[in-house]
Amino acid sequence: MRFPRSLLIVQPFFLAIGLTATTAAQSGPGFPGFGWGTPYDRIQRVEAFQSSELDERADQVKVRVDHLGEAKLEDCEFEFNNGLFSGIIIMTRGEKNTVALHAYLTSRFGEVKESEPRFWQWLAGDTYVSLDEDSGGDGYVLWYGIDWQQDGTKQKEQ
Repeated sequence: MRFPRSLLIVQPFFLAIGLTATTAAQSGPGFPGFGWGTPYDRIQRVEAFQSSELDERADQVKVRVDHLGEAKLEDCEFEFNNGLFSGIIIMTRGEKNTVALHAYLTSRFGEVKESEPRFWQWLAGDTYVSLDEDSGGDGYVLWYGIDWQQDGTKQKEQ
């Protein structure tokens, strides 16, 4: 069976759109690729997130993530409650990386909800993010699923 030449040219374009949509769907409100409540064993299977510290009893685990957007990360740790992904702690060095991290977070979560000099907050659905810049320009991020912080299980709507 022969395919029309125009179909063969257009088909890779639609494949790329499908992959982009799948990646966006997997990003969700948690870390790109992992939504809040993802079990630790699923995260541990991804090579970049493997850690000798990662086990079901761990509350906070350093992972090998060195960039978010254009920001170079000094440290990235995932938090777990009852073995379920519930938050992220990030540190970056230098004003350039903090500005880049701010740009990444704004592109991901929209306009800042509250800010003060050197402190910004975003709230998007059940995700809270804060970025704090110290006097040396280093940035510190708390990024977590609001509903996953108490006991590791999503709180039921009342």
